[in-house]
Amino acid sequence: MTVSFKTLGCRLNQAEEVVFASQFLAAGWRLATTDETPDVIVLHSCAVTRAAERETFRQIRSWRKDPHFADTLIVVTGCAVACNTPELFHDAGADLVVAKRDQLRIAELVVEPLNRLTVEPLPSQPSNCQTVKPSNHKRALLKVQDGCGFNCAYCIVPLTRGKPVSRPWEESLADAQRLLDQSYKEIVLTGCNLACYRDDGRGLAELADAICGLAEPYGARIRLGSVEPGICDDELLSVLLSRRNLCRFLHYPIQSGDTGVLRAMGRRYTAEYITELLQRVRDKMPLIGLGADFITGLPGEDEDAFSHTCALVEAIPFVHIHVFPYSPRQGTLAPTLPNRPSRTIAKERASRLRAIGDTSAAAYRQLLLGHETQVLVEKRLPGGAVTGWNEGYVLCRFPSDAPVATLATFTPDSIEGGTLAATEGQEN
Repeated sequence: MTVSFKTLGCRLNQAEEVVFASQFLAAGWRLATTDETPDVIVLHSCAVTRAAERETFRQIRSWRKDPHFADTLIVVTGCAVACNTPELFHDAGADLVVAKRDQLRIAELVVEPLNRLTVEPLPSQPSNCQTVKPSNHKRALLKVQDGCGFNCAYCIVPLTRGKPVSRPWEESLADAQRLLDQSYKEIVLTGCNLACYRDDGRGLAELADAICGLAEPYGARIRLGSVEPGICDDELLSVLLSRRNLCRFLHYPIQSGDTGVLRAMGRRYTAEYITELLQRVRDKMPLIGLGADFITGLPGEDEDAFSHTCALVEAIPFVHIHVFPYSPRQGTLAPTLPNRPSRTIAKERASRLRAIGDTSAAAYRQLLLGHETQVLVEKRLPGGAVTGWNEGYVLCRFPSDAPVATLATFTPDSIEGGTLAATEGQEN
């Protein structure tokens, strides 16, 4: 029997897809190739915005209307499941709806509706164990935390993922070791609220430091997923400065550059704190890649408040920013708050902020010219060049004999269409 996966949304969802694949392969299944129709499709859904939620239903209907998938079992799980009744998914064409509490036995659950499948019982394995190296992945995603208890006014995540839970320290290190033994050269630590990782008094900074220690003899590097500001900033900065194989990259879900908007949304920092933090990080590591999330059109965001967000992005060379027009989510506080800009204004501001972000990213790429950088090689091109992402999350292209899924260094001397490039490779 064959299975394929379609994952929407965040990197945490992508990490969980690997866990699902592990279950199916352990039970004797095979991952479907791109040119065959799978017996089962697992759709891992997202609900962070209304658009993401709609995409879940659109995808289910599209498969169900396609004759190629007439005999395929469609399974849906993920955050959209927590926000909707199973009947809605069944009406769209899904055969099986798997709640979050049942995800660790998703391969078992498909057996009954298929009625034609015989599989061996799943072996006992640790929660969220990662045992598979999918052939199309160059970096590994290691989930170490889930859930969030911050209850920000705009955010549905506490409803869809529940209270914060951290994976045990030893279990996280064991999975990291397993991934290193599978020859991964980059491991990304992921979580719903990663900065809140805590086990037996040890936090994210200690975990990152320990996993960097495991990775060093393998010549591998560690990357952090999105990190909530204001929780462990100084501790992480210390580890970034001491561990060279911890990627010089930080992504913050900032959301707004205006203190009034941040307070209304229940965020736990001010615009002044964010500005000081970003500048402090840049002072310590001038070439670090900085990413951020922003939401335009939040309740209370007038033109003056939006200008503060624009000023923040203009002041800091971000490698990239993700900008989303505010999407009201049922069950959160923000839709009940006054002075929400219209959807048209929110989208227009998002477009303006993205344009500023493009200028900011161009300025950051200029900073990297003439400086050696390390790249995870992801693809070979005709003519002897390779492409991949450097530690600051900039796309690079340069001549090299380095194999795919290995690390190589080079010194960029030009920028071509937003890509760092070099006429000669200097890989190590």
